[in-house]
Amino acid sequence: MTKVTLRPDGTISSAGMGDATPHVELSDSSTGTTESALGSSAAMATMTLGTTTLPAGAVTKSLTALTQARGIGTTLPGRAHVKVTKADGTVLVDYIDAGFASTSFVTRSSSAVKVALSQADVDGLRLWVHLNEKQAGPYPVVMAEAYANLRYVTVPTIALDAAVTSLDTVTQSWTYSQPDVDGGAQAQWVARVFTAAQYGASGWDPATSTATAEASGTGSTAAVTLSGLPDGSNHRIYVRAADDVNGVPLWSAWQFNTFTITTNEVTFAQTQGD
Repeated sequence: MTKVTLRPDGTISSAGMGDATPHVELSDSSTGTTESALGSSAAMATMTLGTTTLPAGAVTKSLTALTQARGIGTTLPGRAHVKVTKADGTVLVDYIDAGFASTSFVTRSSSAVKVALSQADVDGLRLWVHLNEKQAGPYPVVMAEAYANLRYVTVPTIALDAAVTSLDTVTQSWTYSQPDVDGGAQAQWVARVFTAAQYGASGWDPATSTATAEASGTGSTAAVTLSGLPDGSNHRIYVRAADDVNGVPLWSAWQFNTFTITTNEVTFAQTQGD
C-alpha cells in the first residue's frame, strides 16, 4: 500500500472558536505552531481536504482521521469529534476522542476504515472537527492540526520467464511484483493457453474467450504446468495475478509467451528373417 496524507487546503469555515480564527495551523504539518483555535462547547471547523491523484487502476484501501491537540489542564478533559465525509455528506470516518487532558500536544487517530473511493470522491473529501461536543462545560482544546491519511494499492505487475515445453505440456513461471512501498502479496492467479487460431480470431479476449487449457489458484504460487495440448505451429499462454484489496482482487495486466507444441512419434518396424 501507499499512504498519502491529505491536509486541509487552507479554506476553513468555523463557528464558536473562542480564542483565534482557524487558519494555517489546521492545514500544515508543523508541530511547533500553537496559535490554534480554542474550542468552547459549540466550536466547529469544517475544511476541504487537499487532493491527490490516484495512479491509473489504483484502488483505495483505507481512510484514517488524525488530530493534534492539547488540553488546558490535566483535570479538564478536552474532547474532539472528527468526521471525514464525501462532498455529498456521506460519512466515511466518525471518530470521538475524549482524551485531550494533557497540556502537551498529542496526535490521535481514528481506526482505519475500509473505503472504496473514486478519483472524484478523493477530490471532494471534507474534514469536520467539533470540539467539546456535548460536554457539560467549555473545556477548551488547543487544536494544532487536523488531517487524514488515505491508503491505496497500485496495480501489481508480473514478468514471465521463458515457457518450457515437453511433448504436449508447457510449464510457465513468473515473478509477481507489487510496486507499493510496503508491499502486497499475490493472492490469486490465472493462466490460459490459446492456439494461434483462437487468439487470432475476431473479438478474442484472453479473459473471456474459450481456451484450449487453463488453470487458476490462490496464494503465492508463481508457476503452472498445463498438459494435453495439441500439436500446432504457435500457442500462447496468458497469465495474470492479483492482490487482494478489501476482499476484491486487483489484477495485473495479462502477460503472454508464444511457444510451439510438437509431439514426435517414433514408429518401430519389425522385420522377420528366415
